Amino acid sequence: MAYGRLFTAIATIGAIFMSGAAAAQDWKTTGNSTTATNFLGTINNEPLIVKTDNKERLRILSNGNVGIHATDPTATLAVDGTYAESASPSSGVPVMKLTSGNIEAALQAQNGEAGQNVIEAFDDSKAGVGVLAVSKHGIGVEANLNGGNDSAKKGAAGLSAVQALDFSPSGSYTYGIYAVSDANIAVFGESIHNISAYFEFGNSGGEYCEYAGSSGWNCAYPAAARKHAAAADPRAVLEKLTALPEWRYQLKGETDGAWYLGPTGEDFKAAFDLGGGDSTMIDDANLHGVALTAIAGLDRKLIDDEAKIAALTADNAAMKQTLAEEKNEMASLRAAVDRLARNRPALAVADLTDR
Repeated sequence: MAYGRLFTAIATIGAIFMSGAAAAQDWKTTGNSTTATNFLGTINNEPLIVKTDNKERLRILSNGNVGIHATDPTATLAVDGTYAESASPSSGVPVMKLTSGNIEAALQAQNGEAGQNVIEAFDDSKAGVGVLAVSKHGIGVEANLNGGNDSAKKGAAGLSAVQALDFSPSGSYTYGIYAVSDANIAVFGESIHNISAYFEFGNSGGEYCEYAGSSGWNCAYPAAARKHAAAADPRAVLEKLTALPEWRYQLKGETDGAWYLGPTGEDFKAAFDLGGGDSTMIDDANLHGVALTAIAGLDRKLIDDEAKIAALTADNAAMKQTLAEEKNEMASLRAAVDRLARNRPALAVADLTDR
């Protein structure tokens, strides 16, 4: 009986001890007082999994990769889903900052859904930057299309490696893409199979320029995109062009000593009154238009000159005919005079001719 009570006491003490030891290892849902050695996780080669509603939401692999809705994260952070940041950070503090210290990408995004954007950047301020990429020795932004499609086309079912839109208020003057280079290439476009550069302008959506690897740009000027159209006077354009001062010049800041040829923007504006309000700028479309129209004026001038030459040639032929007839008449008169001289020896032919 004594042994029974002793065993019961020992068992009770062991249960209390074990209960206390187990309680010391519990992670309370109402909060815990921790030490520097405490942690939440695993001590073997297994991932840490967090679930809600009995569904996996987050997984941390033993190698440290974190997956949110991603069961096999292959990067430091893998997110299968959307990300939204609604906080209002302080001025100069980025919402998200990614840094890569080696040759790997700081940010890589893939999207398998057709018609969806891989990365979207919006700036709701009046003077901010949607996407800013700076590289001291490499590429700030590189975008590739493996599908071999062309650049973005308004209203078309094309794909875009890079698409920049500027929704400026009416009357403002901002840029969809703004690129500056101190000593190199500001914008570089390369396409293996299609268009390397495509620019669409105007509100009609019908005029655009594209570069597809030829010797120059291909620009479309459809009739449907025009308004207030009126016939030009080619002869008047030709006269203005011939009176336009032409200059051979170098640009300030030119490093390789290159020379250029052409009019100033101010002279071009004063002569033709084409383009927008900035008198220093010459639109390529207006350059081509003036050149083509002046050629038409030159052609018409040549036609008119040829008609004048033909009329002068006809007049000359008529004068030659008249001269020939007069020569024939003169010959007949000389013959008659000779006959008279033979009949009247005292009358000299020279005297008759002088009379």
